[in-house]
Amino acid sequence: MNPQMNFNTLIEDARHAFGHIIALNDCPDDAELAEYVYGNMDRTASGQLSIHIEACETCHIRKLKMEADLIEYDMLLETNPDVALRRMLGTEGLRKITPFLKKNLSPGPSYISKIKDSLITWASPLWYPKLTGAMMTAAADVPEQRHHFTMEHGEYINISCAWKGKDRTASAIMLQWNANIFTDSNLWARFIDPETRDILFESCLGTKLEGEKTFSERDLGFDPCSQKWAVAIIVEEVS
Repeated sequence: MNPQMNFNTLIEDARHAFGHIIALNDCPDDAELAEYVYGNMDRTASGQLSIHIEACETCHIRKLKMEADLIEYDMLLETNPDVALRRMLGTEGLRKITPFLKKNLSPGPSYISKIKDSLITWASPLWYPKLTGAMMTAAADVPEQRHHFTMEHGEYINISCAWKGKDRTASAIMLQWNANIFTDSNLWARFIDPETRDILFESCLGTKLEGEKTFSERDLGFDPCSQKWAVAIIVEEVS
């Protein structure tokens, strides 16, 4: 057995091990790891990073967390785009992108929703008034119903709804609101299909903390006396 040969082999093994340790410590930053997780990296770079992640426990955990965040974001984007967009861009990013949205999106409900969602500061839970979707007799109006939304820091919004049947030319929803909000904000009323969670109609109530509006069947795009619906109040930052 050649002692010199064994020594050289030992040195080579040590160098290889040291190089492996150095490689493990050469971890990707968050942006690079995100490119990998989102599938935006070319095959060669992705393959090299994949080897590193398999050998590096820290990066493996970081990858799992980022994948979980991505799944959560995708689900949030589908169920609550208001919160998802705000979380992704942050307040400053939302301010910067709003002029672009206004310039490039065509008018219509989706345009209204995207502009408003980019500056949303609070959204109420859905309120399900009783008897929505119940066919009214020719002479019947649904009695006024009230609901109280509690916000943070003592702020609140009270709303009341009443709607009428077909005997008066067309169905309509009458909405009243009374809010205690400390910052200048736009209020929005959003009517939702409680089963599909689709937005049926939404309207800006303005910055007044107290008021009343009536929405006809033609405005709403649905018959509030034959179709079930719920309502939410949105608070939008005044830009």
